[in-house]
Amino acid sequence: MAVRATFVASFLLWAAGNGIMPLLPVRAGLLGMENQQIGWFLAGAFAALLAGTLAVGRFFDRIRYPSVLVIVCGPLGVAGFVIMALARTAPLFIAGTLVAWACTGSLIAALNAAAGLRFPPERRGKLFGALSATIPGGALVGGFSAGAIVDATSFAVMFGCAAGIVGIATFTLFWPVRGLEVGSSARKRDGRGNLPRSARFWCFIVATTMAAATGFAARIGTPLVMASGELSNFWISGTVAVGGLLALPLSPLVGKLSDRVGRLGPILFCTLALGAGLAVIPWCSTGWHYWISGMLVSMFFYVGFGLGLALMSDLVEEKDMGLGVGIYQGAQWTGGISGILVTGMILGPDSVLEVFLGAGALSIISILLLLAAGWLGRRERPRDDIPVGPGPPEETWQTRMTRTSLPP
Repeated sequence: MAVRATFVASFLLWAAGNGIMPLLPVRAGLLGMENQQIGWFLAGAFAALLAGTLAVGRFFDRIRYPSVLVIVCGPLGVAGFVIMALARTAPLFIAGTLVAWACTGSLIAALNAAAGLRFPPERRGKLFGALSATIPGGALVGGFSAGAIVDATSFAVMFGCAAGIVGIATFTLFWPVRGLEVGSSARKRDGRGNLPRSARFWCFIVATTMAAATGFAARIGTPLVMASGELSNFWISGTVAVGGLLALPLSPLVGKLSDRVGRLGPILFCTLALGAGLAVIPWCSTGWHYWISGMLVSMFFYVGFGLGLALMSDLVEEKDMGLGVGIYQGAQWTGGISGILVTGMILGPDSVLEVFLGAGALSIISILLLLAAGWLGRRERPRDDIPVGPGPPEETWQTRMTRTSLPP
């Protein structure tokens, strides 16, 4: 029951977030904000998302009953979406967005930390792959429906629907988090614990941050370029939804594959797809062209996200699961803030080629860092995992770190 509720809550949260995200810059523009102001606004929204993610990641490990976090953050998030629906001025809309995004980040962090504790280690790739399939599934439903709702009614109705969906997700998420006792008992038994300090670990985190920056550059830049080309809200929100058509079947399959060949190889493939999607944006001219780009970019966000969560759950101790998940998601949101802010400041009618080719170059650096992490994973394979007695060795974070190696 708890595992099923995890999947349902994840689907609902990502349906609301992915449906709204492409239309946020459009709504902000209608409220009188210029491109540079929109960039600052969206960067602030993701800064709130980052703050909520890191705060819950730390508190999840420290309080005895993490369900308290869901009880507090869920209703506040619903209130934030209601404010967005009622806002008729830019300041009020910005305030509602900050609250909604901070609380949504908190709920997603709590959900993923609970999943890391509930999923068995030997099946984490498969289960996190299936869980990450809720992201494209939510994007498919939310992306197509959000734009259609706005075209048929108004932005207020769309944000009101999002508030209802987040409310249902909060109620559903309470079940998988309710039975967990994390903080005091685990730390008394196992000690305080630390995150890995390996160079290959942090290569992965930095690569994630840089790839996320390029991906979010596409997420904010594509709607602005499409809106300047007078494409409808259906085509704009559809750039997120069509990514689900490709990623939905691939997420569980690639996740299961990662249980056999390691996590880093499939993550590298998703980052390559991201770079290809960025490279074609300057030459898009119709809605279908942008949808193809959106499918490639979404490979990183939808398939790669679950793989990264599985890898992070492998690397950290159970008592530090919230912190580990928070650092990984925080790397994504930190990259998002940078990509959104820079793109909003410099994107214009005459700079489309420079912006997206520059983002593509940054994705290449991310790929090189992933290759470096794989090389370090092979070169620094520790001797702790060599059996010295009749039984298997005890698994530590050093032995789990070898899962970051690229497949032979």
